[in-house]
Amino acid sequence: MHAIDRAETHDESRLFDDTKGFFRVSSQVDIESHLDALIAGRDPLDHAQANRLTRRFVDVLTEGRPVDEDLPDTIDYAERNNLILLFSRDHQQRFEFLYPRMPEDLVERWRKALRGGDPRDSFGPLTSAERLDVRRIEADLRAGRRQRRFFVASSFVMLVALVAAAVWWRGRNDDTVASTGAITFGEVAAVGDTGRDGPRPVVEKALVARLDRPVMVRAGSGEIADRIVLDAPATDLPQAAGGIAATLFRYNGAGQVVLVGPPGWLAKSCIQVSVMSASLRAFDTAYAESVPGACPRDRVFGRVATVGCTDAKQSTTMVDLVIPQGDVSLSEGGRASVAAVRIALIGDNAAYERNNLTTQISVAEGTNVKVPAFGGAVGVTVNFDVSAATGAPLVGSCTLR
Repeated sequence: MHAIDRAETHDESRLFDDTKGFFRVSSQVDIESHLDALIAGRDPLDHAQANRLTRRFVDVLTEGRPVDEDLPDTIDYAERNNLILLFSRDHQQRFEFLYPRMPEDLVERWRKALRGGDPRDSFGPLTSAERLDVRRIEADLRAGRRQRRFFVASSFVMLVALVAAAVWWRGRNDDTVASTGAITFGEVAAVGDTGRDGPRPVVEKALVARLDRPVMVRAGSGEIADRIVLDAPATDLPQAAGGIAATLFRYNGAGQVVLVGPPGWLAKSCIQVSVMSASLRAFDTAYAESVPGACPRDRVFGRVATVGCTDAKQSTTMVDLVIPQGDVSLSEGGRASVAAVRIALIGDNAAYERNNLTTQISVAEGTNVKVPAFGGAVGVTVNFDVSAATGAPLVGSCTLR
Protein backbone atom coordinates (compact mmCIF):
# COMPACT_ATOMS: atom_id res chain seq x y z
CA MET A 1 0.00 0.00 0.00
CA HIS A 2 2.06 2.84 -1.28
CA ALA A 3 -0.63 5.54 -1.18
CA ILE A 4 -2.68 6.23 1.87
CA ASP A 5 -5.91 6.45 -0.06
CA ARG A 6 -5.66 2.96 -1.56
CA ALA A 7 -9.05 1.29 -1.58
CA GLU A 8 -8.06 -1.53 0.71
CA THR A 9 -7.31 0.88 3.57
CA HIS A 10 -10.94 2.01 3.56
CA ASP A 11 -12.45 -1.45 3.99
CA GLU A 12 -13.49 -0.76 7.56
CA SER A 13 -15.52 -3.94 7.89
CA ARG A 14 -12.28 -5.91 7.48
CA LEU A 15 -9.91 -3.52 9.22
CA PHE A 16 -7.33 -5.16 11.33
CA ASP A 17 -8.69 -7.91 13.51
CA ASP A 18 -7.67 -6.28 16.61
CA THR A 19 -7.16 -3.59 19.47
CA LYS A 20 -7.03 -1.59 22.09
CA GLY A 21 -8.59 0.94 23.94
CA PHE A 22 -5.59 3.09 23.31
CA PHE A 23 -5.19 3.59 27.03
CA ARG A 24 -7.06 0.62 28.50
CA VAL A 25 -5.61 -1.56 31.20
CA SER A 26 -3.78 -4.49 29.60
CA SER A 27 -6.05 -7.47 28.97
CA GLN A 28 -5.67 -10.99 27.69
CA VAL A 29 -8.70 -10.31 25.48
CA ASP A 30 -8.49 -7.90 22.59
CA ILE A 31 -11.46 -5.71 23.49
CA GLU A 32 -11.37 -3.34 20.54
CA SER A 33 -11.18 -6.10 17.97
CA HIS A 34 -14.25 -7.73 19.43
CA LEU A 35 -16.06 -4.38 19.36
CA ASP A 36 -15.06 -3.95 15.72
CA ALA A 37 -16.49 -7.38 14.96
CA LEU A 38 -19.77 -6.48 16.66
CA ILE A 39 -20.31 -3.35 14.57
CA ALA A 40 -19.28 -4.91 11.26
CA GLY A 41 -22.80 -5.88 10.09
CA ARG A 42 -25.02 -3.89 7.76
CA ASP A 43 -28.52 -5.41 8.10
CA PRO A 44 -31.29 -3.42 9.89
CA LEU A 45 -32.04 -4.49 13.45
CA ASP A 46 -35.42 -4.72 15.16
CA HIS A 47 -35.75 -3.84 18.84
CA ALA A 48 -34.96 -7.35 20.09
CA GLN A 49 -31.94 -7.75 17.82
CA ALA A 50 -30.63 -4.30 18.70
CA ASN A 51 -31.09 -4.98 22.41
CA ARG A 52 -29.17 -8.26 22.12
CA LEU A 53 -26.34 -6.76 20.05
CA THR A 54 -25.91 -3.70 22.28
CA ARG A 55 -25.93 -5.95 25.36
CA ARG A 56 -23.09 -7.94 23.81
CA PHE A 57 -21.23 -4.66 23.19
CA VAL A 58 -21.66 -3.69 26.86
CA ASP A 59 -20.64 -7.19 28.02
CA VAL A 60 -17.40 -6.96 26.05
CA LEU A 61 -16.64 -3.58 27.67
CA THR A 62 -17.49 -4.99 31.10
CA GLU A 63 -14.74 -7.65 30.81
CA GLY A 64 -16.27 -9.83 33.52
CA ARG A 65 -16.70 -7.08 36.11
CA PRO A 66 -19.33 -7.94 38.75
CA VAL A 67 -22.67 -6.17 38.33
CA ASP A 68 -25.33 -5.44 40.92
CA GLU A 69 -28.47 -6.06 38.89
CA ASP A 70 -29.23 -7.95 35.67
CA LEU A 71 -32.02 -6.34 33.64
CA PRO A 72 -33.46 -7.39 30.25
CA ASP A 73 -33.27 -3.90 28.74
CA THR A 74 -29.66 -3.14 27.85
CA ILE A 75 -29.90 0.61 28.50
CA ASP A 76 -31.50 0.08 31.91
CA TYR A 77 -28.89 -2.59 32.66
CA ALA A 78 -26.00 -0.31 31.69
CA GLU A 79 -27.33 2.70 33.60
CA ARG A 80 -28.31 0.78 36.75
CA ASN A 81 -24.86 -0.80 37.01
CA ASN A 82 -22.95 2.38 36.04
CA LEU A 83 -21.56 0.64 32.95
CA ILE A 84 -22.09 3.76 30.84
CA LEU A 85 -18.87 4.98 32.47
CA LEU A 86 -16.95 2.31 30.54
CA PHE A 87 -17.73 4.01 27.23
CA SER A 88 -14.67 6.02 26.31
CA ARG A 89 -14.85 8.53 23.48
CA ASP A 90 -13.38 5.89 21.17
CA HIS A 91 -15.95 3.30 22.28
CA GLN A 92 -18.80 5.76 21.71
CA GLN A 93 -17.57 6.42 18.19
CA ARG A 94 -17.56 2.68 17.51
CA PHE A 95 -21.01 2.28 19.07
CA GLU A 96 -22.47 4.98 16.82
CA PHE A 97 -21.80 2.75 13.80
CA LEU A 98 -24.84 0.79 15.02
CA TYR A 99 -27.21 3.78 14.96
CA PRO A 100 -28.19 3.57 11.26
CA ARG A 101 -29.27 -0.04 11.83
CA MET A 102 -31.29 0.55 15.01
CA PRO A 103 -34.89 1.78 15.50
CA GLU A 104 -35.00 5.56 15.91
CA ASP A 105 -36.51 5.51 19.40
CA LEU A 106 -33.73 3.21 20.60
CA VAL A 107 -31.09 5.44 19.03
CA GLU A 108 -32.49 8.44 20.90
CA ARG A 109 -32.48 6.52 24.19
CA TRP A 110 -28.84 5.53 23.68
CA ARG A 111 -27.84 9.07 22.80
CA LYS A 112 -29.46 10.32 25.97
CA ALA A 113 -27.83 7.58 28.06
CA LEU A 114 -24.36 8.19 26.65
CA ARG A 115 -24.52 11.92 27.26
CA GLY A 116 -25.66 11.33 30.84
CA GLY A 117 -29.44 11.42 30.53
CA ASP A 118 -29.86 14.81 32.17
CA PRO A 119 -29.50 18.43 30.97
CA ARG A 120 -26.89 18.98 33.65
CA ASP A 121 -24.78 16.40 31.84
CA SER A 122 -24.65 18.34 28.58
CA PHE A 123 -20.93 18.84 29.13
CA GLY A 124 -20.41 15.07 29.42
CA PRO A 125 -21.76 12.21 31.56
CA LEU A 126 -21.49 12.56 35.32
CA THR A 127 -19.99 9.85 37.47
CA SER A 128 -22.04 8.20 40.19
CA ALA A 129 -20.28 10.26 42.85
CA GLU A 130 -21.00 13.47 40.95
CA ARG A 131 -24.69 12.57 40.60
CA LEU A 132 -24.87 11.88 44.34
CA ASP A 133 -23.23 15.24 45.07
CA VAL A 134 -25.80 17.03 42.91
CA ARG A 135 -28.70 15.38 44.74
CA ARG A 136 -27.19 16.26 48.11
CA ILE A 137 -26.69 19.87 47.08
CA GLU A 138 -30.30 20.14 45.93
CA ALA A 139 -31.56 18.65 49.19
CA ASP A 140 -29.47 21.07 51.25
CA LEU A 141 -30.69 24.02 49.22
CA ARG A 142 -34.28 23.03 49.92
CA ALA A 143 -33.40 22.68 53.60
CA GLY A 144 -32.32 26.30 53.77
CA ARG A 145 -28.52 26.19 53.56
CA ARG A 146 -28.66 27.99 50.20
CA GLN A 147 -25.81 30.43 50.47
CA ARG A 148 -23.08 27.98 51.46
CA ARG A 149 -24.26 25.28 49.06
CA PHE A 150 -24.71 27.75 46.23
CA PHE A 151 -20.97 28.37 46.32
CA VAL A 152 -20.33 24.60 46.18
CA ALA A 153 -22.77 24.13 43.30
CA SER A 154 -21.30 27.06 41.37
CA SER A 155 -17.80 25.69 41.82
CA PHE A 156 -18.95 22.30 40.62
CA VAL A 157 -20.57 23.77 37.51
CA MET A 158 -17.43 25.77 36.75
CA LEU A 159 -15.32 22.64 37.09
CA VAL A 160 -17.60 20.69 34.75
CA ALA A 161 -17.51 23.56 32.26
CA LEU A 162 -13.71 23.64 32.31
CA VAL A 163 -13.51 19.88 31.80
CA ALA A 164 -16.07 20.10 29.00
CA ALA A 165 -14.07 22.84 27.30
CA ALA A 166 -10.97 20.68 27.42
CA VAL A 167 -12.87 17.69 26.03
CA TRP A 168 -14.36 19.86 23.26
CA TRP A 169 -10.93 21.20 22.30
CA ARG A 170 -9.45 17.71 22.24
CA GLY A 171 -12.40 16.51 20.20
CA ARG A 172 -11.56 19.06 17.51
CA ASN A 173 -8.06 17.60 17.27
CA ASP A 174 -8.67 13.92 17.96
CA ASP A 175 -6.00 12.72 15.54
CA THR A 176 -3.19 14.84 16.97
CA VAL A 177 -0.65 14.22 19.69
CA ALA A 178 -2.82 16.27 22.08
CA SER A 179 -5.46 13.54 22.18
CA THR A 180 -3.63 10.25 21.77
CA GLY A 181 0.11 10.51 21.49
CA ALA A 182 1.98 10.20 18.22
CA ILE A 183 4.56 7.90 16.66
CA THR A 184 6.94 9.73 14.33
CA PHE A 185 10.10 9.13 12.36
CA GLY A 186 11.27 12.67 11.69
CA GLU A 187 12.83 13.13 8.27
CA VAL A 188 12.95 9.92 6.25
CA ALA A 189 15.86 9.45 3.87
CA ALA A 190 15.34 8.21 0.34
CA VAL A 191 15.55 4.46 -0.04
CA GLY A 192 18.97 3.37 -1.29
CA ASP A 193 22.41 2.44 -0.05
CA THR A 194 22.67 5.62 2.03
CA GLY A 195 19.53 4.59 3.89
CA ARG A 196 21.39 1.55 5.23
CA ASP A 197 23.85 3.68 7.21
CA GLY A 198 23.31 4.04 10.93
CA PRO A 199 24.03 2.69 14.43
CA ARG A 200 23.22 -0.77 15.76
CA PRO A 201 19.57 -1.35 16.76
CA VAL A 202 18.61 0.00 20.19
CA VAL A 203 15.04 -0.86 21.11
CA GLU A 204 12.76 1.96 22.31
CA LYS A 205 10.97 0.49 25.31
CA ALA A 206 7.86 2.60 24.73
CA LEU A 207 7.45 0.97 21.32
CA VAL A 208 7.42 -2.69 22.36
CA ALA A 209 4.32 -4.83 22.79
CA ARG A 210 3.74 -8.53 23.27
CA LEU A 211 1.25 -10.39 21.10
CA ASP A 212 -1.05 -11.49 23.90
CA ARG A 213 -4.57 -10.52 22.77
CA PRO A 214 -6.62 -13.29 21.15
CA VAL A 215 -9.34 -12.46 18.64
CA MET A 216 -11.46 -15.58 18.24
CA VAL A 217 -14.70 -15.92 16.24
CA ARG A 218 -16.20 -19.37 15.74
CA ALA A 219 -16.93 -20.50 12.20
CA GLY A 220 -20.58 -20.76 11.21
CA SER A 221 -23.60 -18.67 10.37
CA GLY A 222 -25.47 -16.13 12.45
CA GLU A 223 -24.40 -12.92 14.11
CA ILE A 224 -20.71 -12.47 14.85
CA ALA A 225 -21.67 -11.27 18.32
CA ASP A 226 -22.95 -14.73 19.17
CA ARG A 227 -19.83 -16.45 17.86
CA ILE A 228 -17.12 -14.48 19.66
CA VAL A 229 -15.05 -16.71 21.94
CA LEU A 230 -13.50 -14.92 24.92
CA ASP A 231 -11.84 -17.93 26.57
CA ALA A 232 -10.56 -20.08 23.74
CA PRO A 233 -8.16 -22.95 24.53
CA ALA A 234 -4.52 -21.95 24.21
CA THR A 235 -4.04 -24.76 21.72
CA ASP A 236 -6.40 -22.99 19.31
CA LEU A 237 -4.14 -19.93 19.07
CA PRO A 238 -1.57 -19.63 16.27
CA GLN A 239 1.18 -19.19 18.91
CA ALA A 240 1.40 -19.03 22.70
CA ALA A 241 0.01 -15.72 23.97
CA GLY A 242 2.77 -13.35 25.08
CA GLY A 243 5.61 -15.39 23.62
CA ILE A 244 6.30 -13.02 20.72
CA ALA A 245 7.21 -9.34 21.01
CA ALA A 246 6.94 -6.64 18.35
CA THR A 247 8.73 -3.31 18.09
CA LEU A 248 9.31 -0.53 15.57
CA PHE A 249 12.43 0.68 13.78
CA ARG A 250 13.44 2.73 10.78
CA TYR A 251 15.84 1.08 8.38
CA ASN A 252 16.84 1.83 4.80
CA GLY A 253 14.59 4.89 4.79
CA ALA A 254 11.41 3.01 5.68
CA GLY A 255 9.40 1.94 8.70
CA GLN A 256 9.92 -1.61 9.92
CA VAL A 257 8.05 -3.90 12.30
CA VAL A 258 10.42 -6.33 14.03
CA LEU A 259 9.02 -9.47 15.65
CA VAL A 260 11.04 -11.63 18.05
CA GLY A 261 9.87 -14.94 19.48
CA PRO A 262 10.97 -18.46 20.36
CA PRO A 263 12.96 -20.49 17.82
CA GLY A 264 10.74 -22.08 15.20
CA TRP A 265 7.68 -19.86 15.45
CA LEU A 266 8.36 -18.63 11.90
CA ALA A 267 8.29 -22.15 10.44
CA LYS A 268 4.81 -21.36 9.16
CA SER A 269 3.42 -17.99 10.20
CA CYS A 270 1.21 -15.32 8.70
CA ILE A 271 1.79 -11.75 9.91
CA GLN A 272 -0.42 -8.75 9.25
CA VAL A 273 0.51 -5.17 10.15
CA SER A 274 -1.40 -1.91 9.91
CA VAL A 275 -0.59 1.70 10.77
CA MET A 276 -3.56 3.67 12.09
CA SER A 277 -4.70 7.13 13.11
CA ALA A 278 -6.42 7.73 16.45
CA SER A 279 -9.81 7.38 14.74
CA LEU A 280 -8.77 4.00 13.27
CA ARG A 281 -8.11 5.29 9.77
CA ALA A 282 -5.60 2.94 8.15
CA PHE A 283 -2.66 4.54 6.34
CA ASP A 284 -1.05 1.27 5.29
CA THR A 285 -1.90 -2.40 5.71
CA ALA A 286 0.32 -5.28 4.66
CA TYR A 287 0.87 -8.96 5.27
CA ALA A 288 3.82 -11.34 5.10
CA GLU A 289 4.05 -15.12 5.15
CA SER A 290 7.11 -16.97 6.39
CA VAL A 291 6.59 -19.67 3.76
CA PRO A 292 4.38 -19.65 0.66
CA GLY A 293 0.79 -20.50 1.55
CA ALA A 294 1.08 -19.58 5.23
CA CYS A 295 -1.54 -16.81 4.90
CA PRO A 296 -5.17 -17.84 4.27
CA ARG A 297 -6.18 -15.51 1.45
CA ASP A 298 -9.67 -14.98 2.85
CA ARG A 299 -8.27 -13.77 6.19
CA VAL A 300 -5.66 -11.21 5.12
CA PHE A 301 -5.82 -8.00 3.13
CA GLY A 302 -3.60 -5.16 2.00
CA ARG A 303 -0.37 -5.32 0.06
CA VAL A 304 2.35 -7.96 0.31
CA ALA A 305 5.01 -6.70 2.74
CA THR A 306 8.74 -6.76 2.07
CA VAL A 307 10.63 -9.00 4.51
CA GLY A 308 13.89 -7.28 5.45
CA CYS A 309 15.91 -10.03 7.13
CA THR A 310 16.28 -13.78 7.50
CA ASP A 311 16.96 -15.94 10.55
CA ALA A 312 18.08 -19.56 10.43
CA LYS A 313 16.56 -20.13 13.89
CA GLN A 314 13.20 -18.86 12.62
CA SER A 315 12.80 -16.61 15.65
CA THR A 316 13.16 -13.06 14.24
CA THR A 317 11.74 -11.27 11.24
CA MET A 318 11.30 -7.71 9.98
CA VAL A 319 8.56 -6.44 7.65
CA ASP A 320 8.22 -3.00 6.10
CA LEU A 321 5.37 -0.60 6.84
CA VAL A 322 4.65 2.74 5.16
CA ILE A 323 4.34 5.26 8.01
CA PRO A 324 3.42 8.81 6.93
CA GLN A 325 5.12 11.69 8.69
CA GLY A 326 3.37 14.40 10.71
CA ASP A 327 -0.17 15.53 9.95
CA VAL A 328 -1.38 14.04 6.68
CA SER A 329 -4.14 15.44 4.46
CA LEU A 330 -6.68 12.66 3.92
CA SER A 331 -8.38 12.01 0.60
CA GLU A 332 -11.78 12.03 2.33
CA GLY A 333 -11.03 15.36 4.01
CA GLY A 334 -9.42 16.37 7.27
CA ARG A 335 -6.00 15.58 8.63
CA ALA A 336 -4.55 12.80 10.78
CA SER A 337 -1.28 11.53 12.18
CA VAL A 338 -0.01 8.10 13.14
CA ALA A 339 -1.21 7.01 16.57
CA ALA A 340 -0.72 3.25 16.58
CA VAL A 341 0.60 0.23 14.75
CA ARG A 342 -1.36 -3.01 14.93
CA ILE A 343 0.21 -6.42 14.52
CA ALA A 344 -1.48 -9.81 14.25
CA LEU A 345 -0.58 -13.43 13.73
CA ILE A 346 -3.31 -14.78 11.48
CA GLY A 347 -4.41 -18.32 12.31
CA ASP A 348 -5.91 -20.86 9.90
CA ASN A 349 -7.84 -23.06 12.33
CA ALA A 350 -10.89 -24.26 10.38
CA ALA A 351 -13.02 -24.24 13.54
CA TYR A 352 -12.81 -20.46 13.58
CA GLU A 353 -13.69 -17.67 11.20
CA ARG A 354 -10.90 -15.73 12.90
CA ASN A 355 -8.29 -17.04 15.31
CA ASN A 356 -5.68 -14.34 15.59
CA LEU A 357 -3.14 -13.29 18.20
CA THR A 358 -2.75 -9.54 18.21
CA THR A 359 -1.23 -6.50 19.83
CA GLN A 360 -0.99 -2.77 19.31
CA ILE A 361 1.97 -0.45 19.66
CA SER A 362 0.89 2.99 20.83
CA VAL A 363 2.23 5.67 23.14
CA ALA A 364 0.94 7.50 26.19
CA GLU A 365 -1.50 10.34 25.78
CA GLY A 366 0.10 13.66 24.96
CA THR A 367 3.52 12.21 24.13
CA ASN A 368 5.45 12.04 20.89
CA VAL A 369 7.82 9.07 20.56
CA LYS A 370 10.30 8.88 17.71
CA VAL A 371 11.00 5.50 16.17
CA PRO A 372 14.72 4.67 16.45
CA ALA A 373 16.79 4.10 13.31
CA PHE A 374 19.53 1.56 12.75
CA GLY A 375 21.88 0.70 9.92
CA GLY A 376 23.67 -2.19 8.36
CA ALA A 377 24.70 -3.45 4.94
CA VAL A 378 23.13 -6.42 3.23
CA GLY A 379 24.47 -9.60 4.82
CA VAL A 380 25.11 -8.02 8.23
CA THR A 381 23.54 -9.77 11.23
CA VAL A 382 21.83 -7.43 13.72
CA ASN A 383 20.45 -8.10 17.20
CA PHE A 384 17.18 -6.90 18.73
CA ASP A 385 17.09 -7.06 22.53
CA VAL A 386 13.54 -6.61 23.80
CA SER A 387 14.25 -8.15 27.22
CA ALA A 388 13.89 -4.94 29.24
CA ALA A 389 10.48 -4.25 27.76
CA THR A 390 9.04 -7.76 28.05
CA GLY A 391 10.29 -8.60 31.55
CA ALA A 392 12.10 -11.75 30.43
CA PRO A 393 15.20 -12.50 28.35
CA LEU A 394 14.24 -12.18 24.70
CA VAL A 395 16.88 -11.37 22.10
CA GLY A 396 16.51 -11.99 18.40
CA SER A 397 18.96 -11.72 15.54
CA CYS A 398 18.60 -11.81 11.78
CA THR A 399 20.64 -11.17 8.66
CA LEU A 400 19.74 -8.12 6.59
CA ARG A 401 18.62 -8.67 3.01
